[in-house]
Amino acid sequence: LKPCRWGSPFFLGYGAVWRTGPQRYQFRRQPGGVHPASQSAAVHPDRGPCTCAPLPDRRTRGAGGPMAAPAITFFTRGKEQLQLFGFDTSKENALAEKKEPPFPLPTPKAVQWSPDGQALALVEPTQGVQIINFALGADNEDNVVQFLPSAPKTTQAFLWSPRSSALATIAPGSKGSTEPNLHVWRRDENGSYSLEASFLHPKLEKSAKVLQWSPDEAICARLLPEGRVHVLSGADLSGAPLVDLKLSQSIVSFEFAPVRSKGG
Repeated sequence: LKPCRWGSPFFLGYGAVWRTGPQRYQFRRQPGGVHPASQSAAVHPDRGPCTCAPLPDRRTRGAGGPMAAPAITFFTRGKEQLQLFGFDTSKENALAEKKEPPFPLPTPKAVQWSPDGQALALVEPTQGVQIINFALGADNEDNVVQFLPSAPKTTQAFLWSPRSSALATIAPGSKGSTEPNLHVWRRDENGSYSLEASFLHPKLEKSAKVLQWSPDEAICARLLPEGRVHVLSGADLSGAPLVDLKLSQSIVSFEFAPVRSKGG
């Protein structure tokens, strides 16, 4: 194991989790940590030292340990149940179904993985929107399954930010309603979600793209019902817009260009 190095392509940002063989690691903002891929030690002049700390093996649950989740995970969605499976190549029977609570679950109306694979958002038929977090440890065990009671039970789709720091829940708009139907939830450093912003889109369709973050989450653009685009800080969608884009004709859609790698 060697010290963490700022500027290394292996640095993924604070809270990022990755796997090396059977061991999982996470970047944390404190001195003294190591991770197996970097070549030298360094301290960022503005942000200070970081650590790359090993995380408990989440494939098994010890006393007060983290929620179990296989190394390679997928769900199946049937008429009656959502089931969770995973591959663990270190075992003779590589394919295993997770049957500990809360799985299996009644088939949700909508379900989507976070981009980092650490959380699963779904709409439970009776209790509404919930988030199942696979990255939380013993101190946060009560938050492994978090319900979002303020999210409409009519939620029909999800939109995650590229780095999984925020989740948007999308519900259909009702004619004449003044209640918000687009809610944005922000994940804190403990993995819990709280409501950050809410918006009203009276004619919001399930597949409509009215919200999009840039790949680095620095900014987020929102399409307003009246055909304008607000460019917001990607870290806080409740603030005033950085830019209010209004053209001579109504804007009906928008999209950020993909970010190309330097070698691409």
